[in-house]
Amino acid sequence: MTSFIFHVNDNPKVFVVTFSVDETDIISTCSCNSPNSNGLCWHRDHILSGKHFRIPQNEQIKQQELITTLHSSDQGKKILEAARKKILGTETCRRCNSQKVVVLNQGLLGKFYSWFTPIGRKYRCRKCGWSW
Repeated sequence: MTSFIFHVNDNPKVFVVTFSVDETDIISTCSCNSPNSNGLCWHRDHILSGKHFRIPQNEQIKQQELITTLHSSDQGKKILEAARKKILGTETCRRCNSQKVVVLNQGLLGKFYSWFTPIGRKYRCRKCGWSW
């Protein structure tokens, strides 16, 4: 069994995400303890999707090793594809993990919200009101 440990910077906290991989099983844990509908929090999905701007530079090589290891099994390919779709396909709130996200400056509601959010923000959550 191979273990991979990552530190995901989610200002102001740093969460520890652990993956244990062998030929037939993939086990992952995250220190944020926020369950999601498919069993993965966005920290795990962030690592599995190949994004690396929230992890330290010395862990990016381990991330590529993890992705390469998971590509060798069918179950791993399904998990990687689901993570890519979730992170790259649709945007979810990074605070409450809601999918009710408005893209600012797009549509009438987005333009309305852009008047009340700081400059430089691209998304706003309709559930909790957080913008990033």
